[in-house]
Amino acid sequence: NNDNDNDNNKTRNVQSVHKTKKHHQDHSFYIFQRGLKVEAPVISSVELSAIITFNIALAQHLLALDPKRQEQKIRMLEQAVQLYECIYKTCTMQMSHDAHAFHSVDIDLMVLAVVNNLAQIHYEIGHPQIAVSLFRQLMPTLQLYKDHEDMLRDEGELLIDENEYMGLFLNVMACQDKPVVATAA
Repeated sequence: NNDNDNDNNKTRNVQSVHKTKKHHQDHSFYIFQRGLKVEAPVISSVELSAIITFNIALAQHLLALDPKRQEQKIRMLEQAVQLYECIYKTCTMQMSHDAHAFHSVDIDLMVLAVVNNLAQIHYEIGHPQIAVSLFRQLMPTLQLYKDHEDMLRDEGELLIDENEYMGLFLNVMACQDKPVVATAA
């Protein structure tokens, strides 16, 4: 009975991921769509800026995929890329100085979301090689997350739900057989 419940949950999770994909008809990769929350008690100005910037980038990204905004789509996606890249630089800089610099949002979650969404945009605007390269960067973190999922759940530190994990994982798996073509310098 427990195996049957697990199978039903997996089926529901995959169906949910597909529903998310169908929400925006003009893309074929999962978008991390959950806004990040600011949680007290202690938050640095760098962390607060990264969270706010992520939420603005995400809003810009999702608005750009609205069929009513076709004329502005590319410009809005390019703006979202600039914001996501700013967050990525901030996160990697913070990680190099202090891996625990962010208190209310796990920095790994933010990097996963940013890299995934950057990849989706690059695919959307016609840069599939960049998208594949970015999606492949997700695999080590996703594998590490999966390897420690039970421990994280027990400690109440599960950062992504099963639907988010499946969406990210399916993006990575969709790129496994795609070649990455290096551009000439």
